Amino acid sequence: MANYDASVRVNTNVDNSDLQRLQKDFDKLEKKLDSLHQKGDKLEALGVDKQSRQWKALVYDVAQTEMAFEDVKDKIQEINGLGT
Repeated sequence: MANYDASVRVNTNVDNSDLQRLQKDFDKLEKKLDSLHQKGDKLEALGVDKQSRQWKALVYDVAQTEMAFEDVKDKIQEINGLGT
């Protein structure tokens, strides 16, 4: 009777280039958010009207950047979860 090996090999290599790219995006977005928050602090200290175009543009930029930041963060967590 023949002796067969029924083991299965699974390739567990993870492409780190995606993770590295996402980490760079994450870092850039984090810096952008910090910069936007600092700008908001300055505008508020200057007494800029919160109904002004300048303030509304800042609020929009913050919201868009926060959404992108969360998206990248979720992707990083997803990739890290696949590697475990």
